[in-house]
Amino acid sequence: MMNLAEYRRTASRLADYLPWAALVAEGIVLNKDGSLQRTARFRGPDLESAVAAELVAVTARLNNAFRRLGSGWAIFVEAQRDEAATYPDSRFPDPASALLEAERKADFEEKGSHFISGYFLTFTYLPPAEDAARTETWLYEGRERSGVDPNEILRAFIDRTDRVLALLDGFMPECYWLNDSETLTYLHSTISTNRHRVRVPETPIYLDALLADQPLTGGLEPQIGNAHLRILTIVGFPTVTTPGILDELNRLAFPYRWSTRAILLDKTDAIRLLTKIRRQWFAKRKSIAAILKEVMTNEASVLIDTDAANKAADADIALQELGADYAGMAYVTATIAVWDADPRLADEKLRLVEKIIQGRDFTAMVETINAVDAWLGSLPGHVYANVRQPPISTLNLAHMIPLSAVWAGPERDEHFDAPPCFSARPKARPRSGFPFMSVMSATHSWSGRPVRARASCSPAWRSSSGATSGTRSSLSISAAQSGPQQSPWAATGMIWVAISPKETNSLSRSSRSRASMTCPNAPGRPTGSSPS
Repeated sequence: MMNLAEYRRTASRLADYLPWAALVAEGIVLNKDGSLQRTARFRGPDLESAVAAELVAVTARLNNAFRRLGSGWAIFVEAQRDEAATYPDSRFPDPASALLEAERKADFEEKGSHFISGYFLTFTYLPPAEDAARTETWLYEGRERSGVDPNEILRAFIDRTDRVLALLDGFMPECYWLNDSETLTYLHSTISTNRHRVRVPETPIYLDALLADQPLTGGLEPQIGNAHLRILTIVGFPTVTTPGILDELNRLAFPYRWSTRAILLDKTDAIRLLTKIRRQWFAKRKSIAAILKEVMTNEASVLIDTDAANKAADADIALQELGADYAGMAYVTATIAVWDADPRLADEKLRLVEKIIQGRDFTAMVETINAVDAWLGSLPGHVYANVRQPPISTLNLAHMIPLSAVWAGPERDEHFDAPPCFSARPKARPRSGFPFMSVMSATHSWSGRPVRARASCSPAWRSSSGATSGTRSSLSISAAQSGPQQSPWAATGMIWVAISPKETNSLSRSSRSRASMTCPNAPGRPTGSSPS
């Protein structure tokens, strides 16, 4: 007989395990359990150019924002790394420049050459049960409605998340809420290896079935589509953390998802939990036999479990920080997911991630039996799978999350309305894929080449790189090479000085070609130098 049931009784598809249900407002997703979630895209400061005091100040302000949230709230911080497969289109005035650009484009689009990183912050809030909400209405008089108002809950959620993001916007170089299309595109990127934009449907509901475009195969080594999925979970933390302790993950040259979930606790709930932990560790200082011996002999035991005493003292310090409102408490689960069509390459990628994490005194575990639950727990909005029980401080959370980002400059030159002049392969793969020298109020840069390199290569490269615009955006000054009597500066390479756009416009064409520079600190440096 045909099965005519309206609903399936068992979960059999990936969509059945996804938490997302519908879009109820701009960028706000209603989940199946009644919770609301909202995602923002951000870019943290660059650790390569930040001093220690700046890092401490940034993490302190981040901790100040996180500790304001309590029970019912969850935070998902995710870093995604993907290949940068797009190259900006350009027009060149002559075939030689166009040929050079074609070679640069082919080199850039080489597989595995350039990667981009995206950073996302998701807030999830589960409103209290209706019985508790109705009981709360008894404390107020003059309300028009006595029941639960979903619109009021939605407005309160929007207001609270706006306030928290305003705290982060003060020190984040880039921080904004995602709209409907960007939200769906981000959610799709967490459950699929395909990277494309997702259009908002006319009726934005049943998001789980809309976004799941690849099947999930479970087991000890799960697969998502044709890609083999490998999951790594952090289960142990070092005794001391520092800002950006896992920043080395931002330099990996392969795609991955690094997700950190924090299920926050109210102050009363955290005090109750820490008090229980302190009592249990304090009771473990002495065994039952030692306690009976003390009762029978009326003498205190000399030997105690020092490890238990230290952990009880650590819980007491956490209670002091919580009582002074220095930090909050949260259940934190950090997960890194890598994938590849070749299972051996997927295992190799996971080993590289494990090497970095364990090199920072973390304890990591490669997921096998729990691999599917660990992957589900990394999805934004999923707060029930793979929960790590021991709580940690929100200040340690601020140290662990992917806060830093290598700044590659703007993706487009707004002054000349043109793409970047050139692309390069820096030590750290940048966010936009184009290490672009930004010309602002004051910018300094240096470009060098190998010793004895041909001096004519640099001006030709700069000329062909800037052929798309009518004027150059930088003043290049280099030392001359005059046979055996060349100056020491000429042997070390050229110097590239960047000046502001306003000054660039005021320069005449002749002054640019006759630029020279002196350096009194350089031994044997001639008074002037010829243009390169």
